[in-house]
Amino acid sequence: MGQVHVAKWLIILITTYVASSTSKVVLGNEMAAIDERCDQTPHPGQCKNLLIQHPWASKPIQSATQFLDLSVERTLDGALKARSDAYSLGAHFDSKEAWENCMEMYDQTIHRLNQSVSCPVNVCSRSDVQAWLSTALTNLDTCREGMSVLGGVASASLQSMLQSITIHVTNAL
Repeated sequence: MGQVHVAKWLIILITTYVASSTSKVVLGNEMAAIDERCDQTPHPGQCKNLLIQHPWASKPIQSATQFLDLSVERTLDGALKARSDAYSLGAHFDSKEAWENCMEMYDQTIHRLNQSVSCPVNVCSRSDVQAWLSTALTNLDTCREGMSVLGGVASASLQSMLQSITIHVTNAL
């Protein structure tokens, strides 16, 4: 019964996330700019879905730096939204230590994403941001590996959330 409840919760969560991810319509030059930049990433479809939420739809992405900034900002937004969902799964894990370790790495990932977004351009270089994103990616991979050993619906749900954030961090790199 507990796994059925978690499975239903996961379906609602994924449906809500997908619906909120595609809520903004982007037209014209902005979509062409998004297509051009995203087609150069390892996961162009996910990149485009992430960036169509761009709040400045009338102002196209004009540089690699602007693309990186926007990608990391959107990734951070998604990671923060998923954080409470990830924490709510804790009660469903037999191994609290593994889950707590994963959540600590997830919090470190959010810290690195926040650091990448909030550091002034005249203080941080692109290589600083890439190093922080690489650290975030390592944290996410380590957490996903640990959860895969545990198995179960809650583990699969958490791995799915982590995979989504991993794809966006990979695209930003």
